Amino acid sequence: MTPPHSTTLLQPLVEVFGDPKLARIFSEEAVIENWLEVERCLAAVQGELGVIPPEAADAIRHEVTSDKIDAATLWKETAIVGYPIVPLIAQVTRTCSEEVGRYFHWGATTQDIMDSALAMQLAEALAYIETLVLRLGSSLARLADEHRATLMVGRTHAQHAVPITLGSKFAVWLSELSRHLVRLRGARSRAATVQLFGAAGTAAALGPASRETRLRLAKRLELSVTDVPWQSARDTLAEVAFVAAALSATCGKIGREVIELSRPEIAELQEREATGRGASSTMPQKRNPITSEAIVAMSVQAIHQVPSLLFAMQGGHERAAGEWQIEWDALPTAISLAGASVVRACEVIEGIQVFPERMRSNAQLEGDLIMAEKMMMALAPAIGRTRAHEAVYEACLDARANGMSLTDALEKSGFSLPATEGMLEPESYLGEADEVVTVAVEAWREISTD
Repeated sequence: MTPPHSTTLLQPLVEVFGDPKLARIFSEEAVIENWLEVERCLAAVQGELGVIPPEAADAIRHEVTSDKIDAATLWKETAIVGYPIVPLIAQVTRTCSEEVGRYFHWGATTQDIMDSALAMQLAEALAYIETLVLRLGSSLARLADEHRATLMVGRTHAQHAVPITLGSKFAVWLSELSRHLVRLRGARSRAATVQLFGAAGTAAALGPASRETRLRLAKRLELSVTDVPWQSARDTLAEVAFVAAALSATCGKIGREVIELSRPEIAELQEREATGRGASSTMPQKRNPITSEAIVAMSVQAIHQVPSLLFAMQGGHERAAGEWQIEWDALPTAISLAGASVVRACEVIEGIQVFPERMRSNAQLEGDLIMAEKMMMALAPAIGRTRAHEAVYEACLDARANGMSLTDALEKSGFSLPATEGMLEPESYLGEADEVVTVAVEAWREISTD
């Protein structure tokens, strides 16, 4: 459930950079309609089974509509009762026929309705996010393949390390996304489950047909079914929050790297150009990576929802006393932020500008120092790995201090490298970079077409 909120001058980040479809799924209108749909389908099933008169089920199906519900009154009365289904029932009873009032909400409890409606929302939202993940992965796979040989410097601790390829960097992002896709599908299958177990999980008020009622209700709502109540077992919802936040965190990682690599002194990647994008109010030259910035911000907010959902798992006995309400805001927030993060990551990746010549130039900023590890490994067979490391380390210090090449510094120290043509070319020290791209792309294609 997403409680009503007032419009402010500065809208929350997700409302500015968010996704309209997810906003609709978790909107006030959709929440109320889903509650009513669960009630209508429950009545229909009970009418089929003879639990309530068929004519009452028909009346509920035709009379109980969203236009009968005054949202402002609903929320006002919810604040008094503590839960929205009691005032929902009251409005239905007041606005519909006596037959509806007599059999509406038969044998169910508030959480049955709200949890089943939530399961419907999660099924729709996570299925939609999956399409976004597939879009992002497809773009990353294309870029990884396209740039499998595009040389750049690898950075560890934000410092130059050894040569890599841009394709291998994209492959790491893609591999992470592949795992998220598997997690997302699993979390959706577990969370999209009907809840219909009554007051304390025994389904006693639903009568002898309780299990069949649950089975048929699940089928009508296109949800899975369980014979164990989950009104006090909220692990599947915490799992959804984690998957959403982890997905958003990966998008945040991508955003952070684009921000870093688009700095003028690095200038290896850049968000797409467009009039006014990332403009400054005072500095006309600025091209701020604004979409990546939004992704980072949304990912941080998504991550912070997870502890709340883990705490909500601690609700005791057969129904929570306060922990449940945490979910009403935290879960839709986490999912909406995750979806918005993926949407914006798609925009960044689909429009990314790559500057291969600047990448090569940056890789050669310190001359042959980037090949220090290779030089160490070349010396190691003759003098041992530890001594080779010490020799190359000292030579690096000398090279930097005296503005000479590492090769010259080594020779000055009395160490000679094997005379192998092209040995100091960065392309000669890429290891499995090409294979990494192949494996990641093929794995993505297999997983994404399942």
